[in-house]
Amino acid sequence: AVRQTSRWPIDDVEVAPEPPTDFSGRLKVLGNSCVHWCRGFHDTNTCFWSILILMQVMVLLTFLISILLVIVAGVEAVMKAGCVSIYVIEDPGSCTQALQSVQSFLQTFAIGDGALTDDNIGQACNEYSLLTCSLISEKMTKSAIYVSIFSFLASIVSLQLVFDSAILHEQAVTRRKAAVLKAKQL
Repeated sequence: AVRQTSRWPIDDVEVAPEPPTDFSGRLKVLGNSCVHWCRGFHDTNTCFWSILILMQVMVLLTFLISILLVIVAGVEAVMKAGCVSIYVIEDPGSCTQALQSVQSFLQTFAIGDGALTDDNIGQACNEYSLLTCSLISEKMTKSAIYVSIFSFLASIVSLQLVFDSAILHEQAVTRRKAAVLKAKQL
């Protein structure tokens, strides 16, 4: 849009910039608008409390993600519990017996690089990580505990940070008001 501010068409003509057409251009305009707004209103209560509400929404999203991660940890625990009932992938002896029974009715039976013989079939379960339950239980238990504890801890610490920011802001506002009152009294 063209706007003329004088009666002469050549003087003071302002041309509005073209709106961005791609995503990065829109993000740039959004960022510039936020920076412009923060420059003009950074010291007001409205700005502070708006940013604080935005931070609370981010903390809420962090908390929801932590709940989702705890649900995933619960699914991992169920998988671990279900894995125990399948003896072939839990017990090395059962795994070796299963491999021997498969080898007995197949002419060629190979895992990995070469054929299994009676000598190396006993180590095949451990060597080729066929005992998946032990792998799952060792790694999933630790990860489930760490994810559950630290995701909630991150949410709590983030919320505490928001509260501390609000307290510090209110203390600064009170100090400013007290300084103004003291200056008026002198």
